[in-house]
Amino acid sequence: MQKIRYRSLSNPLALMDDSPQIERIMTIAAVVTLLAVPILETFRSLDLTDTGFILTNQRFIFTHPESVSYWFHLWLTNVVGGIIDLLFGSFGIIAHKIAGTFIFWGTMAAAFFLYKNRVKTSFILIALAASCSFNFIFKINIVHYDNLSALLYVVGAAIFASATLYRNSRTFLLAGFVLGLNVFARIPNVIGLVIVFVPCIIDLFHRGSDMKLRLGLREYAWFAAGVAGAVCAVLLAMLALGHLQLFVNSLKQLFSLSLFETRGHNIDRSAYHSFDLIRWPIKDTIYALFSGFAFALLLGALSAIVSPLGRRRILVAAVLVAMAVLVFFAMGPFMASLPRHTESKLQFLYRAVAGLCYWAVAWILVDPRFDRTLKLTAVISVFLSLALNIGSNTKIEVSTYVFPVMFPSLLVAAKTLGEIAKINDYRPLKALALCVIAVFAGISGFCLEHFVYRDTPSMRYMATNSQIRGVYTTKSRAKNLDELLSVLSTYTKAGDELFVCDGSNLINFAARTRPYLGTAWPSMYAPRYLDMRLRVAETHGVLPTVVRSRIVPRHKAWAPPPYSQTRDSMGSRDPINDFLDRNSYREVWRNSGYIIYVSQSAGPLYNPPLRKNGADSVILRTTVDNDDDDNDYS
Repeated sequence: MQKIRYRSLSNPLALMDDSPQIERIMTIAAVVTLLAVPILETFRSLDLTDTGFILTNQRFIFTHPESVSYWFHLWLTNVVGGIIDLLFGSFGIIAHKIAGTFIFWGTMAAAFFLYKNRVKTSFILIALAASCSFNFIFKINIVHYDNLSALLYVVGAAIFASATLYRNSRTFLLAGFVLGLNVFARIPNVIGLVIVFVPCIIDLFHRGSDMKLRLGLREYAWFAAGVAGAVCAVLLAMLALGHLQLFVNSLKQLFSLSLFETRGHNIDRSAYHSFDLIRWPIKDTIYALFSGFAFALLLGALSAIVSPLGRRRILVAAVLVAMAVLVFFAMGPFMASLPRHTESKLQFLYRAVAGLCYWAVAWILVDPRFDRTLKLTAVISVFLSLALNIGSNTKIEVSTYVFPVMFPSLLVAAKTLGEIAKINDYRPLKALALCVIAVFAGISGFCLEHFVYRDTPSMRYMATNSQIRGVYTTKSRAKNLDELLSVLSTYTKAGDELFVCDGSNLINFAARTRPYLGTAWPSMYAPRYLDMRLRVAETHGVLPTVVRSRIVPRHKAWAPPPYSQTRDSMGSRDPINDFLDRNSYREVWRNSGYIIYVSQSAGPLYNPPLRKNGADSVILRTTVDNDDDDNDYS
């Protein structure tokens, strides 16, 4: 049986036969999409929680590492972001978001080289563009441990694939070094080292006369040497920077289940320290296979409708794209009204897409029509998705960072299936590849518009504070943060400790203040451990200024219910209230989003004209914001 070698195909998609100009147009559109989407996303979404947590860690990783010691095992992520902050920190958050854009481009470039010389160039670009939205749907766009992991995974995989095919010892060494380095971006990435056994899987299913892909002891040794080199280089860097002990302590804390779990108290249970991190990927993969199969049937039915239209398919495809976009946008209000969290809604989409790609790669693996080079690349792409899924409580969502790496294989499978599936002279799946592109164009347009990370999609305003300006958000969020940061400088200065209690972690970054208790997100501590840390800290040093949220920082809108009444606050509320009472804290300022407390024992730091509001609180100013006010923050 003749093997399919995609370098020899005249066109990347069956629907482009005799239409090279359409191919050029789609390729140009793909390049524009890959360049424009991440740039546009750079200026959207001012997330207070994860973004603030990561940025604060990166800001103090070199100057005050003990202040950001929680989750110090994300060492490489914090160091890379810390270098960005040292070089461009004066530009604030926008510099970090631009760095996130470059990480995306690097990941796409690595995916391109993974398929280069095995799949036609225009085919790769179209596939990457059709799926690139998954890197931004409900994602933060800075140097983050997930997108940095994806970059190093894909770079390492591309190098490893080349090393496997050409048997270059130095390339195996480099692949091992990159994948070994990736472990320090995110500890579960150690599973990525299992990639060395992927060639054995190809040999089990590939029965051709080609040379076997399995590695010998020499190749394994070079790969292991690369991993060892990465580990040694990182440990030496930690030692030189004084980070080694903090890293070891963080690892101990990560694996100390007794610290985070107590019998009979679910609130002390941490989702990051449980066997659920192993169970969830298995369940997600099973769900993905079922939902992916159903998705494939729907795409097949759509193709059967479009395929008989002959050369008019290009026009029909354009109509399908327009219809898909309109349908998905029309579904927006309905989707928003559903009583499910945004993450839950997206889980269905992620599982269906992952399952669709898994089935496509499974067929490529077992079908002898495909040559071993394409099989190697396709199986590696699925391996990356499964590996990245392990070790996160966000389940399959984290794998979406490498979904684009699977899409060239998906489109190869769709094109081939369209060519070989026949009913007499009728080919019902001839349009399958084009239908995949049309459907995902609609999905991408809808999701990019409606799903931003912990902010509302209708963002038309910017804060004026130098550290958070340049990113569009809602008017109330911009005004509340500007007011808080302006007044906060009265009570604390850059470099001081600041206790931001309730998840608005971006405040520490914007105010350039060090987190209290060694973390910008103290509510992530289990209640007993938080109480213990507070009791120890209050006996040493100066009591910090305290900022508490009146809203839910992770909520996309600046809206009720009050933060104190939400489930997010339940674990940390009592230890923090006890801390404020023990140390005679008093309220000195509030607006509609935040309250500032200072300890009476610390003495008056500022004495502006104040007005009383009740017996126990001093209010500098009270502000009630509405997004329909005058556009003075535009």
